[in-house]
Amino acid sequence: MKTVFLSVPNGLLALSFLRTDFLKILLKNNLQVVIISPLVADDGFRAEFENHPLITLHLQQPYKPGWIERTIIELAQESQIKRHMNRSLQIKQKHRALSMQNWSWWKRSLEKILLFIGQGLPTELWIDLEMILIRDHVYDALFDKYNPIGVIVGAPGTNFKRETPIIRSTQRRNIPVIAAGMSWDHFSAKYTLARKVDYLIVWNNIMRLAACERIEMLPERVEVTGVPHWDYYADKEILISREQFCERFNFNPARKLIVLSTEVTGVYNYYVEVIDILMSAIRDGSLPLSQILVRLHPYNDFDLETHFGNCADIVIEWPFRKTTLGHSFHLQVDIHKKDQMHLANTLHHADVLIGVSSTLAIEACIFDTPVINIGFDGYDDLSYYMSIARYYDYTHYHPLIETQAVALVRNPDKLIEQTQRYLRNPALHRENRKRIVRELAYKVDGKSARRAADFVMTTLEIA
Repeated sequence: MKTVFLSVPNGLLALSFLRTDFLKILLKNNLQVVIISPLVADDGFRAEFENHPLITLHLQQPYKPGWIERTIIELAQESQIKRHMNRSLQIKQKHRALSMQNWSWWKRSLEKILLFIGQGLPTELWIDLEMILIRDHVYDALFDKYNPIGVIVGAPGTNFKRETPIIRSTQRRNIPVIAAGMSWDHFSAKYTLARKVDYLIVWNNIMRLAACERIEMLPERVEVTGVPHWDYYADKEILISREQFCERFNFNPARKLIVLSTEVTGVYNYYVEVIDILMSAIRDGSLPLSQILVRLHPYNDFDLETHFGNCADIVIEWPFRKTTLGHSFHLQVDIHKKDQMHLANTLHHADVLIGVSSTLAIEACIFDTPVINIGFDGYDDLSYYMSIARYYDYTHYHPLIETQAVALVRNPDKLIEQTQRYLRNPALHRENRKRIVRELAYKVDGKSARRAADFVMTTLEIA
């Protein structure tokens, strides 16, 4: 029996890889699938998958590279970024330089030396040196036991650190590596090393071009499939009535519903101010009677309950299943089908979505829900490279602003004005939203996971 390894480093990829047609198709083709994941330590995850005869679970251990490896990877990273600089990386470099001002002088000096050395030599040289000096043995027994015909990972690089030894071990054995879990900003905006692998599965043609440029992939080795976990959005049967949805929060379905989405902790720290601005406008009549649903990011521990927990027209939700891995901030969430169905209904019934730069903007466009992006930092006056405003000039996100698929507001007055416009006329910018879905989501037809799995099957047969 043929075997593939499937690396699942977090809960979102568990949804994308394991709870769509992707895994089903691999199993249907009689493949033995070894799921390598830190989530194997979670009781609920194990119960879901451990009894399938074609699935083997293997715990993915934390990975802490030593100082030699960290240095080589940083040198390779700086070399790659210098050769493939774009607007996103320029902004991140400037932001990083400002952040370094708080570092000690010796740490700043060391960083400058590494930048100078790294940028002076080709990325491939550092990668070759890494392969020579860093030996991985943690997965040797697993490879020897199963001899996989291919290994599927989330990302080709250091974005998911746990995957680093798997990728190196696979490449040393000349087994095909297929990276299939990258987000839309991976090749254009991630300030991490992106490794060249054998094959890529990406969301859209913009990602494909970015991958071919950043890690010099051949176009025929990069497959555009759409977004597997957005396949749920093509099934209109999962949508419930507005009355049923509002009942979940004790909301009045006749009133407008404003959804405020938060980002990862540390990206934006002014949600209290934004909610206060919206509530003041509702009270003084600048906005119609509305209810606010605050949807917390899965990796957000911002305390809003203290400020708004007793407000009747505000509900704050963290709508995910919490794992038993509470010791790890990024592993406390395992996203299931019902979570994605709830998100679909949230976006469908929202009259407007408000937030900072996020993939949710595309998802809202799929449901033709107007989107407002916050471009100001509460009442603070931050410099551009420290402000939320910089995110809207990132290469991957700028098309949403440029096409006016989303409305970017630069101050509190504009936030209220634009919210009022969308509540009065939800069809405003509809064609722009449709365009961005075509360009960035590729196809929302319920078949993205199937396209990804079919590519894996075809590729591994060739290999």
